[in-house]
Amino acid sequence: MKFNFSPLEIPSEERKTEHQQVAEEITEFLIKKDVSPGHKLPSEQALMDEFGVSRSTIRQALQFLISIGVIVSIPGRGHFVTEQYQIPIKTKKLQQHLLADRAFFQLLEARELIEREIAYLAVKRATKEDIKAMDNALQRIKEAESVDGQIDAAEQVHLQIARATKNNVLVGLMEQLLPKIAQKAKDVNMPLGEDFRQHKLLIDKVKEGNEKELEQAIVDHLEYMRSEFLEELEEETSDKSITSKT
Repeated sequence: MKFNFSPLEIPSEERKTEHQQVAEEITEFLIKKDVSPGHKLPSEQALMDEFGVSRSTIRQALQFLISIGVIVSIPGRGHFVTEQYQIPIKTKKLQQHLLADRAFFQLLEARELIEREIAYLAVKRATKEDIKAMDNALQRIKEAESVDGQIDAAEQVHLQIARATKNNVLVGLMEQLLPKIAQKAKDVNMPLGEDFRQHKLLIDKVKEGNEKELEQAIVDHLEYMRSEFLEELEEETSDKSITSKT
């Protein structure tokens, strides 16, 4: 694949440094073109020519991308895209997205993006201790005496799956997302009749080592939450309309 970047045009009021601009341009290209892991980046000289910046700026940009896990430097060979390069790129975008809007459906959308990555890593890295922690959280869903208790226990199941990835960035993002989504579910008193079965399925897929089926189970679970939330909102709206007429 040929890399074709555009020379930077940095507005005078732009606060970002040149190397931040270069790093962002590279990551945008990787995502847009869905670059395969292991792909080699152009040489420092080629990047200098394409961006129209100094060697020091290119080196700072590359070092930044190395530090967040997007690329790796192999002495004598160059810089290569890492296997999980999309995680740090996406998590940065998710953090910006959450700061801008915390609506329930957008939270679920953000969560779906991140849990797809979690599915891949959790299946590969989960230990016996991780599985035990998931099972304990699942049992708490079954034993919960209230809807709020079920929601809190379900939150722990997802956190335990995230912790199995051994990736602190992913865990941190889930720790931000889950309480907000849980509170929304509590606010509308969302019913959780399917909760135990759905979370058991997630854990079963981790145990089976099937990341594709785990990813699909996550998508199905979040779609169920969307539909239940919509149903509760519609019912709540209907009840208020009837009350106002009486």
